[in-house]
Amino acid sequence: MFPVSYNLEDQLGDLADALRATGDHAIFVSVLHRPPEQRQHEYPFTFHFKMDVDEFEREWPLNPDLRFVDEIAIYSEGGRGGVMLGEEEFMVVAGTARFLDAVVRRQERQLDDQARDFVAMWGGSARDEGRDASFLGPLLAHVYGAEHAADLMDEQVH
Repeated sequence: MFPVSYNLEDQLGDLADALRATGDHAIFVSVLHRPPEQRQHEYPFTFHFKMDVDEFEREWPLNPDLRFVDEIAIYSEGGRGGVMLGEEEFMVVAGTARFLDAVVRRQERQLDDQARDFVAMWGGSARDEGRDASFLGPLLAHVYGAEHAADLMDEQVH
């Protein structure tokens, strides 16, 4: 999904509802880009923790420490649904059909349109800033299948 607010303030209620729809009432939060283990004690937060979904919905906006990490994963205790948020305002969503339906039905824009905008942003970054966008093809192929992913890439990157 793209774009999304990295601090989740706009998506918080919808995401909490989708997590509850899985039947799980606890989540795990994991910071994905971490400093080397020997330096982790220098940071004022834990890199992996468990919390209640209701607490997540209430407390997330109040946790300024987590706003300064590059990527974060939030997933249900039973593994039925989760998201990965990137600092480039994208969110990868995975889970059961029930979880995906709860997340996707609340979207104002079609997912294909969001994917096209995401590819265009990364394609522009790759050209203008020399950023590596090689992950786009495999990611889109995993989500959409190889043929549809190739169509999305051709429309935007070339």
